[in-house]
Amino acid sequence: MGTENQLSSIHWTYDAERDVYICAGNQRITFRYERTVKTETGYSLKKRYYQCDAYDSYPLKSQCTKSQNNRQIGVSVALLEHKQRARENLRSERGRKLSAQRMVEVESVFCHAKGNRVFRRFLLRDFPKVHIEMGLVSVAHNLLKLVAFLA
Repeated sequence: MGTENQLSSIHWTYDAERDVYICAGNQRITFRYERTVKTETGYSLKKRYYQCDAYDSYPLKSQCTKSQNNRQIGVSVALLEHKQRARENLRSERGRKLSAQRMVEVESVFCHAKGNRVFRRFLLRDFPKVHIEMGLVSVAHNLLKLVAFLA
């Protein structure tokens, strides 16, 4: 199981020793089962499902869940670990430098395509078609830069 910080990203406290979450109302949400689910993109993800122990007698139930049953959450430990690693990378010295470099090199290109060339959305669907469409936008941008350079 991951560390407490990684699993507390859903704003509840995680007790790694007992493998339970503690919500803001001090209710225990305990582990029930684990299963593999497929995302919309076809990625297989192992999720751990937790359910509250005492939601029938919980006075704040209406604020916590819309369900008539007990509150249940699904947690992907691998996803939380990836998010934690990404946060650490972004907060590192190298991450700050790359972020600043991205603002100068990449963001201006998207801003130009969106603002000056009125490319606000993709007309095609599916990744291969979107890839081609973005390629055409990039070629047009580079040709315009070349023309401006030669003029």
